[in-house]
Order: sequence, then structure tokens, then C-alpha cells
Amino acid sequence: MSFEIVEIDALLPHEEVDFENYEVVSAGIAENNVIERAIIIDKKSNVILDGHHRYSVLLDLGCKFIPVVYVNYVQDSSFILDFYPNRLHLRCTKEEIIKKALNGKLLPYKTTKHTHNLNLTCNVDLDRLF
Repeated sequence: MSFEIVEIDALLPHEEVDFENYEVVSAGIAENNVIERAIIIDKKSNVILDGHHRYSVLLDLGCKFIPVVYVNYVQDSSFILDFYPNRLHLRCTKEEIIKKALNGKLLPYKTTKHTHNLNLTCNVDLDRLF
């Protein structure tokens, strides 16, 4: 599965970001001037499933575009939803995650974790995303 470059404003997060992790991701992008990994998006809803920190950094930089890999989140049984141990009390279904995102109700950072076998490598020059 290959990545696509899409308009960043069309995407919807489902989780908040952690400031410390944001800083680490931001520094890596600034140092390399490259986005090394695409973010994962649900094809039907445009909800971000993985890559909230990369998305937030690019949004704050004023980028108009972002590299993504689309999945059929709800239907794809190989895309496995799990929850971090400290967030088990927030467990919900894939459908509920999408609904929360569409309603602007973000989960706390690092609530969900997804297991998949996607190749997210893209190595896109940052200049291409403005």
C-alpha cells in the first residue's frame, strides 16, 4: 500500500497530543526537513488513526498537505485496535472512535494503539507540503 499526499485540513484527529512527544517529533522534522512516515487515515471518515503528533506539527508549521495511508478502519480485521494499560477505562469500539472524532470529542493522548502491517515509509521533503 502506497502513500498519498492530501490536504491537511480535510483530516480529523481522534486523540489529543502530548506536549513532550510533540516537541520530540517537531525537532526531528526540523532537523531532517523530511516527513519519514505517513499517517494512517480512515478512508470513509478522514479520521486520523495514527500520526497525531506529525499531523499537529505540520499543521502548526502551516503545511497545506500531508502524506497519508488510507485504511478501511472498521471493516479491516488486520488493523487491530487496542488500548494502553493506563487508558483501559476508556475502551470503545472502532465505530465509537470514529463517532467521537466526527463530534470533536478527542480522547486523551496515547489512549488507542493500533497493530497493523502497513509500510508507512514516505520520506517526503517538508518543502513539498506547503
